[in-house]
Amino acid sequence: MTSGDESGMETPGIDVLVLQALEADTSRELVPELVDVFVKSADTRRDQISADIAAGNLEGAAGQAHALKSSSATFGAMEVRRVSADLETACKSGDRTESERLAVELVHALDTAKQTLKTYVANITG
Repeated sequence: MTSGDESGMETPGIDVLVLQALEADTSRELVPELVDVFVKSADTRRDQISADIAAGNLEGAAGQAHALKSSSATFGAMEVRRVSADLETACKSGDRTESERLAVELVHALDTAKQTLKTYVANITG
């Protein structure tokens, strides 16, 4: 998914309207800190998902995917949200092969979202 903000900035993987709503609900000054917390948390969850799947702990991976699904929606990371939802479903159904495939897809979606969030923060902080 690619969206644009009112300045025309392309934002792959991020719904800029969600970020703008977050900015309106909090403050422009707080958004960079919130994004940083999200990114660190998402990286930790991504790593735990990979470890859980490797260990055959699909229940643990499903829980991490669920939490990431929720937090990514807060930051407009809709592709991360979609992949996390699919991953949660695959883990809950016990499909390790699909869970492994989706865990790789999650890494790529998260990398794209993090880069876009970094650009967004740079644009609002000038």
